[in-house]
Amino acid sequence: MNMITAPVHTSCFGRAESAAAIILGAGEKGKRCVSENSRVMIHQPSHSYDNVKLHAREQQVSASELLRTKDKLERLVRMYTGNQTDAVRKAFEVDTYMTAREAIDFGLVDHVCGATASGSSKPYQTREHVSHPPNGTKTCDL
Repeated sequence: MNMITAPVHTSCFGRAESAAAIILGAGEKGKRCVSENSRVMIHQPSHSYDNVKLHAREQQVSASELLRTKDKLERLVRMYTGNQTDAVRKAFEVDTYMTAREAIDFGLVDHVCGATASGSSKPYQTREHVSHPPNGTKTCDL
């Protein structure tokens, strides 16, 4: 997403957990929103091996990769949020669930979807509100 030159809007309606929360935060600042009743969750990476026997060296390699991935995710979240505090490191230690307000305060998103600066909500654009060009081609400017 960072390689795209056009602005990338990200939205969460419901739940954005794990990698989805990182992607939510990767949107262009000012264009990341979360619905009022949504939840956002970030956590440390993990592997799932389901009864696979790993030898000592394989466990060491796996642990090293997990730590490398965790460090990279922390760096990305710091970059997306501008949050350079220990809060980012602590959020990756356990499953950290956030309300819409907490996700805004953390810096993963910028505002509640549909909310105005005064805090009131504007109506969501519905299908009836979408204009159609005269040639019959349907477009949607949301």
